[in-house]
Amino acid sequence: TLFAFSSENWSRPEEEVSSLMSLFIEALRREVGELHRNNVKLQFVGAREQLSQRLNKSIAEAEQTTAKNTGLILNIAVAYGGRWDIANAAQVLARRVEAGEIGAADISEEALAGEMQLRDIPDPDLLIRTGGEQRISNFLLWNLAYAELWFTDVLWPEFDKAEFDRALVWFEGKQRRFGHTGEQVEEAVPEQTAEETPAERPPAEPPAPAKSRVSCVSCGAVRSLRQRLPGSGPRVWPDRDQHQQHRRQQVGQAR
Repeated sequence: TLFAFSSENWSRPEEEVSSLMSLFIEALRREVGELHRNNVKLQFVGAREQLSQRLNKSIAEAEQTTAKNTGLILNIAVAYGGRWDIANAAQVLARRVEAGEIGAADISEEALAGEMQLRDIPDPDLLIRTGGEQRISNFLLWNLAYAELWFTDVLWPEFDKAEFDRALVWFEGKQRRFGHTGEQVEEAVPEQTAEETPAERPPAEPPAPAKSRVSCVSCGAVRSLRQRLPGSGPRVWPDRDQHQQHRRQQVGQAR
């Protein structure tokens, strides 16, 4: 899940916002075909009603084109904010209470999670924040409850495979406890004896997820789907000054 445009980004200069929206449309037009060939399923989350009709049309076409793909699920957060996501989910449940469909006592963590934007996606295991910033900037506030947070000074345009590997090596050294003690986690993983082979060893309880989920947070917008991690999704500008300079250049080129 990549943070492309936050709900707070609407407060930027109108000219910059307009340029960003045009870049979104151009990136979709140019890159969806390649994503589709690579079996990537593209999904957008956020307050899409705030986007232009033209951009919403491009988003719907991109999602429809890649809907049946079974490889990487690439979520793009546009006009999204973590607080907005939680408030929006709460409003959905409140309307159900008003309609008499459920009672207030039925509003649980599970019920609220079921109305969040990423309700069909497991919570992230790892959050990557580039550009030297050490905050999550209103990104996936609900979903990141137990994510490991990894910060790097490397700017997003320079975030390459080697830097990604460093993040994964760091993550590999973390013990995922989810409220348990380290001893409890270790006791749940049986040791392999000399006589046992990995195939014979009984599975640990609970089993580890088959795949880890990674989210990337940035304060910028989609720069280009061509500049991305190998086989993965779009790069976004992680540094406010840098992406503003880039936007000015883009606007100048458009003129």
